[in-house]
Amino acid sequence: MAEERLDKTIEKGTERESTKKFNLPLFIGVLVLVAIVVIVIMTIIVGPPERTADEQILTEDQPQAALIALRTTYTTRLQTRGLPEDYTVEEAIQETGIEHDVLNHWTFVVEGIPPTRYIAVSTSEFPDGEGHRVIYDEETGEFVCIRRGEWLRNY
Repeated sequence: MAEERLDKTIEKGTERESTKKFNLPLFIGVLVLVAIVVIVIMTIIVGPPERTADEQILTEDQPQAALIALRTTYTTRLQTRGLPEDYTVEEAIQETGIEHDVLNHWTFVVEGIPPTRYIAVSTSEFPDGEGHRVIYDEETGEFVCIRRGEWLRNY
């Protein structure tokens, strides 16, 4: 009977020693760190979601449609009431009724009185980033797209 008590005491002692060696907070911390690293690596590998063809066409057509609408507003204003020198792009945008989503992605500039060029410049909200330009040249009647300084294409 004394041997049984001694065996149980020894068993309990070894159990206590083994549980003391296992540090649960450290284990959880390492587990969380590993999970974060895995998520970061997966995010890097997968990358941002691709835009569908329809979404890409919509974002590419937005500035062109807005520039055509601005041109129409300027032309109508010039023919009906004349075009004062203090007529601003903001007034023309308001008269044109360009959608809020387009205005989030693009800022507009009109050069000349009467206008010679209509320019849309992408903002940081634009999916492909800021600094892209779409230019409508009144003289040639063509659109030119510039992606951050590189010529993209003529229309």
